[in-house]
Amino acid sequence: MARILTIWYADDHEFLISLARDERSHIRSAAREPILKAAKDSLLLRKLIIQETELNSLDPTLLQTAITEGLFLNTEALEVMRLLLSDTASVRYAALPILNAKYIPVELMQAESIRLLSDDDMDIRYAARRALKKLGQVPTGA
Repeated sequence: MARILTIWYADDHEFLISLARDERSHIRSAAREPILKAAKDSLLLRKLIIQETELNSLDPTLLQTAITEGLFLNTEALEVMRLLLSDTASVRYAALPILNAKYIPVELMQAESIRLLSDDDMDIRYAARRALKKLGQVPTGA
């Protein structure tokens, strides 16, 4: 039923987001692909994904997938980078793929990666090291 609803209401972004917030995993799963598909053409939906993730209303992996698929460009990418400052480790982790974006200034990616080397979460520190290595930087003492 949820899959059918996502087809009927594919243009209703608030409805799709509400499905993605549902506590039932099969409902969230049914909403995932329609949201990502609609987000390709909708600045508003991409902003909603950022906002709802920041508020811990959405599963952060949805944001992570959207970043990996290259949905956030230019100033939107900078908004995603702001999530690297989140108090919630899962939100910071979900935002990490933005450090590999081709349209983020190298200096900014480097500065954020260096800052994240001291993150409390081991997975985030490891991802920051990988990002620095991709940039040709070798973290010292790590």
